[in-house]
Amino acid sequence: MKIISPKFAVAAAVLVASVAMAAAQSGEQRGSDVIHRDPLMGTWIVTVTPDGGGSPFTTINNFNAGGDFVQLDSRANIPGLGQWVRESDLTYSFQIIAFVFSMGTLSSTVTVHVNITLDEDLETFAGTYVFQQVDPNGHVIASGGGTRQGEPLHAAPEKFEVKCSERALTAPTAHLDLHLLTLQRHFYSVIKFF
Repeated sequence: MKIISPKFAVAAAVLVASVAMAAAQSGEQRGSDVIHRDPLMGTWIVTVTPDGGGSPFTTINNFNAGGDFVQLDSRANIPGLGQWVRESDLTYSFQIIAFVFSMGTLSSTVTVHVNITLDEDLETFAGTYVFQQVDPNGHVIASGGGTRQGEPLHAAPEKFEVKCSERALTAPTAHLDLHLLTLQRHFYSVIKFF
């Protein structure tokens, strides 16, 4: 009968516990993404068409977890920040606030209120907006509205590779594999110590 060294047994127990914790954390992370991910979350390319014959322009909208919202405007390179909320199954509302500068000085603040509805296929949305632009003294200098139509940005490849040591890792197990590779290195350093 072969006797196992107590040092080796402790090192093996630490490795097994670490692998179990890494697997549990990875499963929780992937599971929470699936369960709690709102279909609106992510980056959308949006065509904004002002009422009254104004020229359409493009914005990039990013809907983040927790309701944070960021918009980049192609017309004047004006970033907007705001909050979004789910009103019902496929309808949402959000508010955007943007500062407009002239020669380095704040010239006005634009507030936009938006209501959108996602298509049932979750690949487009359409909605309306109203805005108000006020000067630093609070006087309204412009107002209006229009429509917004968006499509999600699909830039992520279906599969990615991360070169680590001699093996390639592929999604969605790459996160767990990286944890296991790190734990393996720690295990070998513990064994060398004993």
